[in-house]
Amino acid sequence: MAPSFFIVGFQKCGTSSLYDLITSHPNVKKGLVKENNILAERSDRIDEFRLCFPINRKGKITGDASHLHTWMPYGLERIKEHFPSAKIIVIMRNPIDRAFSHFNMDQRIGYLPESLTFGQLIDIELRLRDGLTIESSAEDTYTSLRLYGNKYGWPLSRGLYHVYIQRLNDLGMDFLPLFMEDLESDYADTMNRVFNYLEITPLELSPKQSNKGVYKSNLDPKIRKQLEDFYELPNQKLAALLQRSLPW
Repeated sequence: MAPSFFIVGFQKCGTSSLYDLITSHPNVKKGLVKENNILAERSDRIDEFRLCFPINRKGKITGDASHLHTWMPYGLERIKEHFPSAKIIVIMRNPIDRAFSHFNMDQRIGYLPESLTFGQLIDIELRLRDGLTIESSAEDTYTSLRLYGNKYGWPLSRGLYHVYIQRLNDLGMDFLPLFMEDLESDYADTMNRVFNYLEITPLELSPKQSNKGVYKSNLDPKIRKQLEDFYELPNQKLAALLQRSLPW
């Protein structure tokens, strides 16, 4: 069964919860792996990717969810090439909260030392971003920053949503933009929009939250103000691209 939908972004924005909610629908079958990153990787292993989905069943659909499809420079192009009719869903979140969640996750799983503070990591990333050739290029961001950390990216850069939304537009890919804040404030209406977009019968499903992180400390108000300044212009660009106000 070819995937009928892809959740392509963004990390720590509720992709796991959204995928679990969609696949709770009786007409949706899960793939073998929720976060299947094969399409996003350098080598094109499309046959291996296809084997990760269930056998065709009448009236059923299946889908995929991987935030690396936006971060790495291969995933979106391969989706367009191999699955041109698939529906694309992009879920976002206040980028400051997303960055802090990203930092806590990386520290919890051992990518970052426990002695490193969020403020120190921000300072490092800002210095690295000074060396970017084209700040608005998703590919340049990935190529430059991946050399200084794990391939899943840096907290601030992963929240520059407008760069990746512009890339979707440039590729001519239609998509449904969502916000994690909308799922929290108007769950029923947001899920109805999702089911209608996927062309399956809307259902009343109980809210669920998957892969929720636990923080050892709260975000310093001074750092929040610093990041509000950092994201001010990117958020304006995002709102202009989506032609709507942002829920944060």
